[in-house]
Amino acid sequence: MAYIAAQAAGARFRILAGASTLAPNTRALVVAANSPVTTIAGLAGKKIGVNGINSIGTLLISALLSAHGISPARVRFITDPGGFPALPGKLHDGDWAAAFLAEPYITAAGEQYGEQVLADLDQGAVINLPVDGFVATRAWARQHPRTAAAFIRAIEQGQAIANQDAPAVQAIMAQNDQLPAQVTAAMALPTTYPVGPVVQANIQRVAAAMLEFGVLGRQYAAQVRQGTLVQSMIGPGS
Repeated sequence: MAYIAAQAAGARFRILAGASTLAPNTRALVVAANSPVTTIAGLAGKKIGVNGINSIGTLLISALLSAHGISPARVRFITDPGGFPALPGKLHDGDWAAAFLAEPYITAAGEQYGEQVLADLDQGAVINLPVDGFVATRAWARQHPRTAAAFIRAIEQGQAIANQDAPAVQAIMAQNDQLPAQVTAAMALPTTYPVGPVVQANIQRVAAAMLEFGVLGRQYAAQVRQGTLVQSMIGPGS
């Protein structure tokens, strides 16, 4: 999502491949055990920990708040340089009223601190939204077409393995994120990992949601609505 904002501001990227799509229970808004916040409305005026400002987290939370009649401007998003690994501990310490987490950290937060999911973020206007991807500068992709093509093939092979072998995904996440096997064994996984050419309509959904929920400035409205912003990032000729 950050690369869409950068593209709007003048960068020149090409999207090489999709990485993951929002799925049930893979991104959530989490509250501490015994938190007084038990409804979405209870977040008004509160601090919410996120892994980055103007990120997929702020977009998904803004969509959730808006669907419940709450302006995203009524909450304060706070980041932590430690990213997802640090957020459960900060939430437990009372730094915020809620935190945005992705798996496997949703499961880890529950097992370590007893933290609870307030809302699954895969709902409403953002259901099944693309959330991650691989990009290169347009200049690099044009200069190194064979390397770009090889990278895309490797990613798609890995995605295909992930779609067929959930234990392999869990094992590699346990290794790379240094989490106990019981966490990654219990975590929710995406229903599918994207394989194949990047679909412009799917990326357009992300840009439109960014505009609708204030993550992308109104000065970019024409580029988004006409589809030119996303079109400029798709395909070998982009």
